[in-house]
Amino acid sequence: MIRPFVYAQYCDDVSTQAVGGLAKRLSEAGLSHEDPVALHLPRSPPWVVGALAIWCAKGALLPLDPTLPFERRRDLMDRGKPRLVVGNSWPGLPQVPMEGPPSAMPECDVAPNDLAWLIFSSGSTGAPKGVLVEHRAYSGVLADQ
Repeated sequence: MIRPFVYAQYCDDVSTQAVGGLAKRLSEAGLSHEDPVALHLPRSPPWVVGALAIWCAKGALLPLDPTLPFERRRDLMDRGKPRLVVGNSWPGLPQVPMEGPPSAMPECDVAPNDLAWLIFSSGSTGAPKGVLVEHRAYSGVLADQ
């Protein structure tokens, strides 16, 4: 069963420090501006913490659902070429742990035209097609909610 969760759960000090700590670990692992980072977790509260930390560290999110078949995940990883992985490990890729010392939230200074997401089509009509989504596009989706 999927438990619903609300944004308020991520606004407390513990969650903010979890995001800050992970963002700091990503930066310390060498993440550069708009580098793809695979978030290899199921959709859950930790997934949201991971996504926010990747964005605060100025990375680009490559969502990787662990319930997908291995071949599909491998194809996404080959196409997305992430530098790091958060969550479940991936062969040959440095893993940044979700757990670690909490830290104050860094300044999340991203520009509207910075890369936010790398997403791929299902590939039902051939090879999956990649889409690069900027923060400005995603902020429009949030504003419509």
